[in-house]
Amino acid sequence: MPIREIALSDVSFPFRMVYQDTKDPASELPDHLHDRYEIVYVYNGLGTFFIDNTLLDMCRGDLFVIPGNTIHHAIPNAENPVTSTAVFFDAMLLQNPFFGDGFSILQNIEGNRSKNVYQFRLTKAEQGTAEAQLESIYKECLQPQTGYQQIIALTLQLMLIRFMRADRQKSQETSIALTSPAWFKDVLQHIENHLQHTITLGELANVAMISQSHLSRAFKRFVGLNLVDYITTKRMILAKELLINTDAKVATVCENCGFESLPHFHRTFKKYTGVTPATYRKLNGMSLGRW
Repeated sequence: MPIREIALSDVSFPFRMVYQDTKDPASELPDHLHDRYEIVYVYNGLGTFFIDNTLLDMCRGDLFVIPGNTIHHAIPNAENPVTSTAVFFDAMLLQNPFFGDGFSILQNIEGNRSKNVYQFRLTKAEQGTAEAQLESIYKECLQPQTGYQQIIALTLQLMLIRFMRADRQKSQETSIALTSPAWFKDVLQHIENHLQHTITLGELANVAMISQSHLSRAFKRFVGLNLVDYITTKRMILAKELLINTDAKVATVCENCGFESLPHFHRTFKKYTGVTPATYRKLNGMSLGRW
């Protein structure tokens, strides 16, 4: 099963933190995708991060902001593994009141998604601020007192607002993309453009102009997922978006996402999410205030 959902046990306060954790390549999740938003801050070490359609390097002072339903996979360096803090949270924690200036944390995160910008390379001063704010959140989690949930939510909002404001003022792109073969982006784009159709290994090998065996090996190395699992995962992301944001019938969503039959779509969707498409639509529609 290529997807591991990050469970946030407290429904009333959907938040989880993994503080200053060091992972070698063997202990890192081989692939994951979840509905929750995620922040990853790197204290030290080196590695590679695949986020959606982008390969990024990881080093001290990197802050990654990952929207929900985004395929991502971290590969720590074996000799110098990454130590990082990961924060998982629901969008409800970022729903700040509107004060008339047009600023929205969620809109900024989603806007960065459309530009494939997930990485912020922080200055020394920004690193100190980020580390202090994460430590503050961690202490609130360790010894919860009255109002600790509000403090965590407000500190999280403050951290994101500060770094998004600073990023707007920087003159150059902060995301550092790694060099990858030219065919890699072509294959990813072809998959993105043809999710509603059958996609074969031979077809993708022709796009890449390399052998099928080489494509399979290299793709798994770059992404952390084999091609079949990656394509299925992308279809699941599209299905979730259509179920929440449109009124299309489940059968239409199935067809638009390239599943061979409605029963296959139901089985796959429940395997990946734990619920049927209709139940997923109902639960998420209610959380968004659609019903």
